[in-house]
Amino acid sequence: MKVFYFYAKFRTLVILHFFLTNRVNSRELRRVVEQAIEDAEVKPNTIRFFRGAMFNMINIALTEIDVQARPSRATYALAQWLEERNREVYPKMEG
Repeated sequence: MKVFYFYAKFRTLVILHFFLTNRVNSRELRRVVEQAIEDAEVKPNTIRFFRGAMFNMINIALTEIDVQARPSRATYALAQWLEERNREVYPKMEG
């Protein structure tokens, strides 16, 4: 099973959502972001992401939401978080 990871960090809130590859689209992403914003204590005004290839889909997903998409290569927290998951979470997962 292939999955697409959506990782967003709102100050101290981190959202992770797994999408099946046949469900990766702006509509599904918008649904996840809207739910995350609804659950957040403070509404974000910017979502940063690191994959430039995802800009179009993310931008489309956020057009009806009052949140700006901003590409960023400053992903130190994401890199650290992924390293931790590679050590502690993924080895315990099936498949």
